[in-house]
Amino acid sequence: MLVYLFRERRNAELALTRDVTGRNLPSAPSSEWTFVKALEIKKYRVDPAELNDVVRQLEYPGYCIFAESA
Repeated sequence: MLVYLFRERRNAELALTRDVTGRNLPSAPSSEWTFVKALEIKKYRVDPAELNDVVRQLEYPGYCIFAESA
C-alpha cells in the first residue's frame, strides 16, 4: 500500500495518509503539514498488529498520526 508521510512543522508529529495532497489531515489555524516522502508500507518490517492498526486508521479516519521516535 502506497502512503504519504507528512511532518507537522511546529512539533514532532508525523502522519501517514493515502491522500498525496495531505488535505485530509487534521488542521488547526497554526498547523503546517509538510510532505516528506512516499512509502510502500508493506515493504517495512513492522509488527503485524501495529501494521493492521495503521491500515485500519488509513481506512478510517483516513490518516494515522504518531510521534517521531528518537
